[in-house]
Amino acid sequence: MQDQQIDASADDLFGGYIERLDLDQWLKLLSAQNANDSASINQQTKPNNKAAWPVDEIQLNIKQMVFMSRAFENIELNIKRIADSYAIEVDSEAIKGRVLIDDDLQQKGIVAEFEHLNWIDPIEGLADAAAREAAKEAATAKIPDIHLWADQFSYADIPLGALRMEMRNVADGIKVEQLSLKSELAEINISGTWNKSATDLGRSTFNIVMFSERIADFLQTVGFNAPITNSQTLIEIMDWHP
Repeated sequence: MQDQQIDASADDLFGGYIERLDLDQWLKLLSAQNANDSASINQQTKPNNKAAWPVDEIQLNIKQMVFMSRAFENIELNIKRIADSYAIEVDSEAIKGRVLIDDDLQQKGIVAEFEHLNWIDPIEGLADAAAREAAKEAATAKIPDIHLWADQFSYADIPLGALRMEMRNVADGIKVEQLSLKSELAEINISGTWNKSATDLGRSTFNIVMFSERIADFLQTVGFNAPITNSQTLIEIMDWHP
């Protein structure tokens, strides 16, 4: 009898269960890989990311996923290789949507579309350290553009409406071209820049404009019982730090 050989087709679906996934650490590795790819482009060679990807699709069930110092529970994650990018489908109580990461990350950036996104409170003790680490890394790295939509966005379980964000890297830092939140109670628009060379941790300058015809209802939704009534309200704030 001839030996049977198993053909490990790239179309096979692989998967499994993960008790805890620290996505922050994996993104650091991805950033390092992207830096290597950028170097290969500078040397007039094209990176072959697909060759390094053993399968076309991976399905994971994750009990806890740490992302940006936040612990998201009970995640279903599907990663597919499509054309020149990776498509990541995320499904959980806090997050449901799709993220596209192009091979040419620095030129095309990250595109994320969510049905719902609840940006939960960070893990105690990790947020400040992560912010300092991110600022240090951003000072020496080129951050990819981010194009993000969320039909239903919440912060710490507080519903804030539809979210749209357009963030681009510029020569000396990051530019937030648009960060808008729209709901029946209020509309908030934020734009500004972060300049990495201004100080050791950079300097941010942002313009915040808020309009509401139901300001009392909005404030109550976010946890403030202010002694005011609903009325047309326009608030504009210029903020810079440090």
